[in-house]
Amino acid sequence: MKKSMVAVAIVLLLVPVSVLAEVVSTDWSDSRTNTSGILANDGWNGGPPTGSNGFELSWNITQASNGLFTYTYTISGGDVNVLSKGLSHWILEGTDPSVLSDFGNLTVTGTYKSGSYTVSDPFLSGGLGTWTEQQGSPNLPSDIYGLKINLQIPNPSGGTSLVGLDTATISFTTYHQPVWGDFYAADGQYNPPGPEPQYRVTAWNTNFGTDPTITTTDFTGWITTPDSIVPEPGLCVLGFGALVAGVFARRQARKKTAS
Repeated sequence: MKKSMVAVAIVLLLVPVSVLAEVVSTDWSDSRTNTSGILANDGWNGGPPTGSNGFELSWNITQASNGLFTYTYTISGGDVNVLSKGLSHWILEGTDPSVLSDFGNLTVTGTYKSGSYTVSDPFLSGGLGTWTEQQGSPNLPSDIYGLKINLQIPNPSGGTSLVGLDTATISFTTYHQPVWGDFYAADGQYNPPGPEPQYRVTAWNTNFGTDPTITTTDFTGWITTPDSIVPEPGLCVLGFGALVAGVFARRQARKKTAS
């Protein structure tokens, strides 16, 4: 084991920084859709029910001079803007361990039937943890550790029911740096016409449950997410290599635990 760790360290030192940076995501502004990088079922895939829109997740990340990152994610129906089915919740992968207080200034805004709204209670079930399919996330490919965000609002028409936003923008600040990771989204119940059974409309990235390596060149199957490691100013090549090794080891350990 020690020899293996030494060998990994030597390899990391020999790998150019430009290659290592592909594991620690430098893709700070991009998007994925149901036709490129996202798996979505009927209702969010542009197919049945008749006239349904697609699913698009875009992100933009900026960093202040003090190292603080601002992450902004927008979920929509793609070219037609709104989703055909409103959102219930969204899970963004983080790295275990993380602390909820590390994520500040959380805001969730969006639209519902052309009106603009703010979600007043964006954290579901504590906000940060390991989430399973049995916790109200149907079709979830495997357990995921991360932030669970509520994307429902009280029905503007009145009553006690909740309705899901048909576009949503989630923004927060953190010192956790960008790495490649996973997401999952779900809506409420869909009642298809005729004798077809009810089902939940869901979406997630195509490489859900896996991680890129230092040799990966196509990152379409992941999105950029916050890691648990906070980079130090003036990080050198040695430190950067150790950082990447730590990111990969933490993610691998998490997946072994989940399985």
